Amino acid sequence: MRDRQLIDFIEGRRGRPFSWGDNDCAMFAADWVLKQTGIDPLAPFRGRYSTAAGSVRALRRYGTGELISTWMSSVGAPLASVRLAMRGDVVAKAMPDGDALGIVVDHRAAFVAPAGLRFEPVESCRLAWRV
Repeated sequence: MRDRQLIDFIEGRRGRPFSWGDNDCAMFAADWVLKQTGIDPLAPFRGRYSTAAGSVRALRRYGTGELISTWMSSVGAPLASVRLAMRGDVVAKAMPDGDALGIVVDHRAAFVAPAGLRFEPVESCRLAWRV
């Protein structure tokens, strides 16, 4: 059941354009966690930003000032190793323009990027959280 939900979730985002505060990497991960658990880890951020600069301001105002520590303050400590990540878990990866959150699909993780969904090897991620 969860595998089907994951496939449907990823496919539903495939053609959706990138949008700060709606379909960016953080909201992508938060939407998945909300769908699976009923808990929205980024509820304080919803409707609070619509640009890259606005996301930085929102992180300072409603979070810790940085994406990964804000995520951890909501969902808890990461797994002991990214190698423990399974399908549907959330991962963090350092990207050229900053940290990004994604979702493990198989040996790759899906990330929302301005050019659309991007798939990166899970082993290239630095942190993971069980969902």
